[in-house]
Order: sequence, then C-alpha cells, then structure tokens
Amino acid sequence: MNSMTYLDIEKTQKGLHEKFQRLVSVELDWYEKEAIALLGKRRLPSLKDDQIIQQMLAKSPNDEKKKLADPAYYTANVVAYLKVCRELLHPDFIKRFAVVPGAEMDDLVVYNYHRLFQGLLFDSLVLLNEFAVRIKGVPEPYGCGKNLWQHHMTMYQSLRQSIFGQASFHSFIEVEPDLAISIIRQIVELRVRRAFGVLGWFQPATQSLEPLAMSKLFEEINKHKSDVDLSIPLECLIRIYGWSNIFLHTGIKEYAWKPMVVKEYLKEFCLGKRDQYNVNGGVVVTKSVLAAIVASLEQAHPSGAQVIQIEPEAVVKDA
Repeated sequence: MNSMTYLDIEKTQKGLHEKFQRLVSVELDWYEKEAIALLGKRRLPSLKDDQIIQQMLAKSPNDEKKKLADPAYYTANVVAYLKVCRELLHPDFIKRFAVVPGAEMDDLVVYNYHRLFQGLLFDSLVLLNEFAVRIKGVPEPYGCGKNLWQHHMTMYQSLRQSIFGQASFHSFIEVEPDLAISIIRQIVELRVRRAFGVLGWFQPATQSLEPLAMSKLFEEINKHKSDVDLSIPLECLIRIYGWSNIFLHTGIKEYAWKPMVVKEYLKEFCLGKRDQYNVNGGVVVTKSVLAAIVASLEQAHPSGAQVIQIEPEAVVKDA
C-alpha cells in the first residue's frame, strides 16, 4: 500500500464500487496510520462537531495565520476528513455502485462521485504535505500539490452551470466545489437577518437605504445569547461566517471536506431541528428579545436611522 495506490480511482461504476470497498476495508485505515505517524500521536482525538468547527475553520485572516502554525489545526482536519469519508461510505451507499446487468448507473452520477472522491483523497495528502513543511520543517512526503486560487474563468463557467444545469448545451460538466463556500456565506447571512427580522437601515432624512453590518447584528444577538435558542452555538456561527468571508474576498481554495462538514453542521440551523417539522425551528427567540435588538440598533445609529424589519423567520415566543 502506497500513496499512488491510495489516489488511484477508476472513473467507471465498477471502478468506484471497488475503490469504495478498498477505502472502507484497507485504505482509510492506511491513511489514518500515515497521519498519526506524521502528527506524532498515538491515536487521533475524539472531537465533537463544535470542536471540529472551532479548530478547523479560521474566522479571520489573522486567525488563519495562527491556525496554519498550530498542529491542532491539521489534526482536526484529519479527523474531519476521515469522518466525512466514513459517513459517506456506508454499506447501502456502496451497494448502489454494484454493477447489475440492465441497471447501469448514469455517466453523470459516476463522474460526480469520481470527482468528489478524487478531490477528497488528493486533498488528504496535500494536508499531510502542508503539515510536514509548515510544522515539522521537512520535505513533502507525498508527490502532490494543488492550485490554491479560484480563477475567475472557472467561476464564470460555474455561473453558466447554475443557470443551465450540469448537463446542457450551454455549460460544461466540470463543477467547482469550492464555490459552495460562497453559498454558505449567503446562507448564514440571510438566515440570521431573516430569523431576527433585521435587513438593514432606512434613513428618513434622505429617504435612502444603508447596509447594516453583520458584525453589528452578531454583537446585538450576543448580548441576548442566554435568551436565544440557536441549533448551533453563536460562536461557531460567527466563525463559519468569517471563514466563508475569507474565501469570498480572496478566492483561496479549501480542503475538499470543509464545505461538506459545514453543510452538515448547518442542517438544523437551516432546515429546523430534527423531528420538529418546522423550517424556522433552528432559531427560537422571544418577542421581547427581538424588540430589544431593534431598539439597541436604532439607539446606536449616529443619525437616527430606522431598522428595516420583516416578519422574523424563527420560532417566536411571547415570554
């Protein structure tokens, strides 16, 4: 077993089925042992989802510099990568790739999962390379690297794809998974603004609209944190927002598993808590807290602008 065997993945239904079986039975264990040896640990730590988010995502460029020099950042990413792969590769999923005469899988499905796992496997070795160079000061142990910048040309091609679809005469089949971070950024902002019914400022004197910074809204929510029930900790939500902002403004690519981890982490915040069947259930707040947030924002505005309000998309209680 070596890194070339680990990276090898055939772009056919049969090839994916065999690769997924090898990953579960041998190759992910091989990677874990490689990572443990390089990290200098006896075993990987058991991290909760909140801890993975806190250790894996930088909330600002300065925080990113600190994380890149911290061994815990690389450990958290190894844990996150293995968690993503092992959760995806459950037996029922792998079984769907078994070749059955007369029930061949669509080529587009094969392409998408080949691309997904190719990216995951490749980035998992890039991660260990970066730990070796940045933390241990030794040469890269694996012969692979990646382009760290999202190019505007591929973004434009993805724009076509978002309009016409992945299989059309007006777009290309290749996808740019890092652009999911831009969607995460917008999801967090719109979900928070609409949950608390706060969109921006209206200035009566000039009849104009003004933006209301998310940092200011987060600050006000934090004042009432003990009286607001969020499906995820506010600190982690702010961290996800800051992390996604870094990509939005720099285009620096991330490890392939990071958007996948965040996607799952935000599920209840976006779709509602499990078994409650309420899409707004990820945020529970009282009328008094909503009123206090609006009042505080308006009092703080230097020229007396009014908060632009909408009906809160949250579970709003009277008390």
